Amino acid sequence: MAGRIPGREFVGDGGDNRQRRQLRFSGVLASDPPAEWSGHIDQFYFTNSPFMDELIFFHRASRTAIIADLSQSFSETFLKHHWPWWMRPIARLSKMVEGWGYPPIDYRLSFRNRATARPKLRELIGKHPEHVVVAHGEVVRTGGEAFLRRGFSWLLH
Repeated sequence: MAGRIPGREFVGDGGDNRQRRQLRFSGVLASDPPAEWSGHIDQFYFTNSPFMDELIFFHRASRTAIIADLSQSFSETFLKHHWPWWMRPIARLSKMVEGWGYPPIDYRLSFRNRATARPKLRELIGKHPEHVVVAHGEVVRTGGEAFLRRGFSWLLH
C-alpha cells in the first residue's frame, strides 16, 4: 500500500518496495503514521497474514476509511464484465460483493492471531466512518460504519 505526502513517498512493508527497484522511498509505513499526518489521518496496520500485510487509513475530516485488500466489494455489473462466469458464484458465496465487502477466502483463512486485529477494527469503527473507499470494489458513500461491521463480521466475532 503506497502513500504520498508532499516531498515524501512511503510504501507499506508488504514487499512492493523490493519489487520496484527503480523507485526510491523515504520511509516505510507501519503502525504509527508520519508526524505530518497527525490529527488528520489515522492508520491501522494489520500483519496478521503470512502472505500480506495491510494498512487501513481513516481521514478524520471527511470521516472516510480507505481500504486496499482487507475488503472487496464488487458490483454485479463489475463481476459480469470482468470475472469469468465460473468465478462469479465464488465471489457471491465468499461475500466479496457489494453490501458485504469480505476479503478473499484465502486471505481470511490465512489470517492469524485475530485477537490482535479486533481492537484495531473496533477503534476504526468507533470513529464512525461515513464513507469507505474500497480499492477492490464499489465506494461506500453512506453508512460506512455499518459496512465495516458487516465486512469484518468474519473477524469481529
